[in-house]
Amino acid sequence: MNAMNESKFNMWRGCVAIVFLDGVVSPEERKWVEEKCTKLPLSDAQRQILLKDLAQGVKLEDVLDKVTDKPDRAFLVNTFLVLANIDKNFAPIEKENFKKLEALILKGVNLEEAALEAKSISISAYENKSKDKSYNGYSLFNLMVEHFKKY
Repeated sequence: MNAMNESKFNMWRGCVAIVFLDGVVSPEERKWVEEKCTKLPLSDAQRQILLKDLAQGVKLEDVLDKVTDKPDRAFLVNTFLVLANIDKNFAPIEKENFKKLEALILKGVNLEEAALEAKSISISAYENKSKDKSYNGYSLFNLMVEHFKKY
């Protein structure tokens, strides 16, 4: 199987790092990472690195700079919230690190402009859906992701 690009691979390493932030890797977190290791299109070397990270730990700051694609960085922020709550314990250290990660990801992004563009995309999608009976099924989320890829 072909290896995924470095940004996306390091995004997944970042996900593994998130499960270590509170110092406890819950069974739910371990299962989530192990399932990703079996389902993702990883090379054998990448899979071994992720499993090693799960066994020994990896620091988020060691991989974050290697997550260079903006959609990968945005995915990491979203996945942070999923992982921080998967064990039903959003620990104070996780909350603190989430704020830091969110600030790093959003640095230089004009949120008001992004919100206006998202609203415009939503209106346009709705109008196109009602006009075009062969609507391709893109949801607002998909349209927003496609839009943010431009940044």
